[in-house]
Amino acid sequence: MLVLLDKADCPVATSARPWDRLMARLRASRLDSDLAGDASPDSTVALALRAQLLVSQRTRRDLVERARRLLAIAMQAPAADRAPAPAADRSRAPVPGRSPAPASGRSPVSPADRSLAPASGRSPVSPADRSLAHAARGPQMPAPRRPRVPLCRDRVRESAEELEDLIRRLLADGPVAARGVALASALLSDGSGPLYHRANADDVRARVREAVNALDPLTG
Repeated sequence: MLVLLDKADCPVATSARPWDRLMARLRASRLDSDLAGDASPDSTVALALRAQLLVSQRTRRDLVERARRLLAIAMQAPAADRAPAPAADRSRAPVPGRSPAPASGRSPVSPADRSLAPASGRSPVSPADRSLAHAARGPQMPAPRRPRVPLCRDRVRESAEELEDLIRRLLADGPVAARGVALASALLSDGSGPLYHRANADDVRARVREAVNALDPLTG
């Protein structure tokens, strides 16, 4: 059940049909643009449905994850600027009283000892030892996925404080306005926006602050 406002600003209860929900999904980008502007989420069924989705906890968490991923990528040094890791020195000094190892770096193995070794040439590893080795390494954090379009890293770094404020606001308890979520979504996702397109001269920090302010349901 939806509550819309008629031309006299009087509330009117209506229900959404499956067709309405389908069209709201297909026109998501256009509806987000309308909601980011001056369109009221109570004016049409499509806008009301889209606004409901935008203010949901799932959408807010998705935007938080996207903002955090962009910050993580921006803080990484580009691959071309990373210094190569030094190669490990595999040379070993001879030990007094021990015969030098062969060129392969392994101690000679007698035919009798070779017959006792497993077919793979390695000592068998039990499942328990494998579990202990995995636990010793600790949890492996996956590297942040890079966006499909180039990221203006400097702009993201310069607006890091504002983006962190946006993250906190999206994660906060309480309702948010659909316009603020639509503004945040457009900024974080639009490949032609200032976070990705260098020719776009919009002030990223100002746009993030605009989204944060618009999240307030009393003013958004």
